[in-house]
Amino acid sequence: MIGPSPGWTWSAVSAGALGAQVLAVGPGVRHADGMTPRARGSSDRSGPSDGADERSRARLLEEYSAWRAGQEPQADVEDEADILRVMLELKSDELASPDPREWTEAVTGTLLTKVIPRRVLQRRQDAMGMIPALATFFEFLQDSGQWSEASMPPEETGRVLTSLEFAVLEALDDPSRRSFSTNVLGYGVEHGLDPTDEEALAGYFEWYTALPHAERILLSDTGRLEEPEVPYDPETMRGMPNGPAFGGQGIDGPSDED
Repeated sequence: MIGPSPGWTWSAVSAGALGAQVLAVGPGVRHADGMTPRARGSSDRSGPSDGADERSRARLLEEYSAWRAGQEPQADVEDEADILRVMLELKSDELASPDPREWTEAVTGTLLTKVIPRRVLQRRQDAMGMIPALATFFEFLQDSGQWSEASMPPEETGRVLTSLEFAVLEALDDPSRRSFSTNVLGYGVEHGLDPTDEEALAGYFEWYTALPHAERILLSDTGRLEEPEVPYDPETMRGMPNGPAFGGQGIDGPSDED
């Protein structure tokens, strides 16, 4: 059985200077206070059914975790459930598809190739784990008799997921499918930024806002910067969460004399 990539974990990240909030994925990234992205304010949507939808997802993920532990005792069930929890929340919030048991071909493709690239910071190796994660979840739904009749035919899931493998990586590399904030923050993640480290994030934004105008535009539009005037260094460029990049005073980072 193919399972999600080891070390996959998710967390909401406030991109302070960009006025945005996105999700981060990567080894060691965890919810700092146990709150889900919805609880941290990652979605503006609310309604009378939200609480019931969340409880339904939570119960289903508890069932999945028990099933997964029985299928493969060595699996990191907690991390896998974190991956699926965020996928299910984005599916509900962004695609108006709240039933975690219903997976059409269109919803699956849109989630993986349009919603996640726009809302989630991830490295290439992390993106490659999304297909196995969903394959395992689909197997659970089918084994437990919970695969919705409104979903694609069960025998089609393998074909659909396989057909999306290249599209997922293509979407990750396409700046037009990412948001301004995921382009800017994605560059940092690729160059060693831990977006859940507040001092590292503050230092990164101070580096970004100090770039020449043309470099800032290029980075925000493409997520790429081949030869920046001042290369980003996650080891030395650390700041204070209330520093200049966040509208505050002072930084704890490299000075002109450094």
